[in-house]
Parts: sequence; C-alpha cells; structure tokens
Amino acid sequence: MTVNETKLFYETVGQGEPCIVLHGGFGFDHAYLKPWLDPLAKHFRLIYLDQRGHGRSERTEPDQVTLHQLAEDLEALRLQWDMPSLSLLGQSVGAAVALEYALRWPTNLSRLMLITPVWKRLFGPSSLEHAERKGATPEMLALLALNGPLTDDQFREGFRMIAPLYFHRFDAELFDKLCSGIRYDAALLGRTVPALADAQLARRLHRLSCPGLILAGDDDFACPVSDAQELAKKAGLPLTIIPGTGHFPYAENPSAFFQRIEEWLHRLPFSKLVE
Repeated sequence: MTVNETKLFYETVGQGEPCIVLHGGFGFDHAYLKPWLDPLAKHFRLIYLDQRGHGRSERTEPDQVTLHQLAEDLEALRLQWDMPSLSLLGQSVGAAVALEYALRWPTNLSRLMLITPVWKRLFGPSSLEHAERKGATPEMLALLALNGPLTDDQFREGFRMIAPLYFHRFDAELFDKLCSGIRYDAALLGRTVPALADAQLARRLHRLSCPGLILAGDDDFACPVSDAQELAKKAGLPLTIIPGTGHFPYAENPSAFFQRIEEWLHRLPFSKLVE
C-alpha cells in the first residue's frame, strides 16, 4: 500500500480488530516477529508491517525515518483502511513508535502493547553494564558503541556476534529461526539514536491515556528492567517481567508471555472498548 508517497509492505494473519505489529531496529523488519506472535491472531487481525524504508517496504532517505514520520504513516494507514481505531504492538524500538502514535492520536488507539521497549536510548549506560555482566567481549562492546558506518553485511554479521547478549540462554538454532529472514539496513540503524533523542518521549509520557501493557525480560540488556520500570512509572502502565528471557520473551518463554497478554485482554473486553 502507498502511504505518504511511500510503498509499505505488510502481511496479515487472523480476523477481527486490527493490531499493527511494529518491529524494532531501526534497520530490521518484521521477519523476527512472524510467525512467533501469530497466537495473538485469535484476538486480532495482526498486521505485520515493514515500516518506512525497512524490509520489503520502499527504500527512503534515512533522515525520513523518525518516530514522528513513522507515526504519521500509521495514522495514514488507519485512514486508508477506514478503521475507527486500531491496536498497536511494538517491540524494542517499535515500542517507541507505538508510544509516539499513542501520544498524538490517543482517541484512535484501542490497546497498546509494548514488548521489551527501547524508548529512551539505544545501548545506554545501564545496557552496557548489563552486557558486561553477561560477558560481553571488547569486540561486542565496540559494536554496541555504534561508532562509524557499517555495510549491510557488517550489520548482519555484527548482530550475530552480539546475539548472545539478547538471550537469557543463547541458542544458536533459535537465533537462526528468529533472525535468518531479516533484511538488514545499516544506514537505518544509524538513525536510531537521533530518532529517540529527537522524540523526547520521557517528557511527554505523563499524557498517555490509552489502555496499555508493558512486557520485559528479566535478563534483557537492550531493555534493562530499570528502563522498563521507569517507563511503567512515567506512563502509568502495568509492567510484567517475564522470567528466564532476554529481548525476545515470546520466543524464550512463550507460555508466560502469552499467558500474561491473555490475562490482560480478559480484563479489557473487546466489547467494552467498542461500546
């Protein structure tokens, strides 16, 4: 679909209330989320979106990839699909995009699910301290510093090198199942830090007003528990820490992950929100 003069790629699973699934990155795509989140299709029509410039969506200038523009794209999608409202599920930096939308169009949003949200800073001091506790090598820490440009191949290989940091217990086979389909874009990775800084979400979170939920991993270096707790406090949202997981709790402990979402959804009946 063409949105704001850019072709966006998406895949849908299920029926019912629309829920747009937002991948993290920047520089990743939806491949590491689908089919892992498909169990939610019994509640929603899941719309896995490759955001502007990512994956199989049309390439764009990297400086167009901002939280502001990505949220504008979501609202344009809602209008083109003639949706009275939608739900958002954002993972990692995708959660920051979801928050930007929620702050700007709260009346158009039914539910907000934030999974291991990276919302303040990418690889800040608490992340690096956690990485060191997990045994990060000097080479890993150098990659996390994001100094200098990377090619797409270097991005792919670098991510594989630091992959053990993203898991509670690293499983190379699980990592390959999760991430082998990703189309990496190193130029967009470089946009992550300035995009988060420009959005200044922390100063605005007190205005959040829609029903929401935060899920974090107890051993996640990219979204340390302290960052998730700060977000929950500022935004006034319930937080659940999923045990035995890192940045991908839906893959490492799916039973606890989906059980918590089910509990939350049962307390927020769809019919109540429609009424």
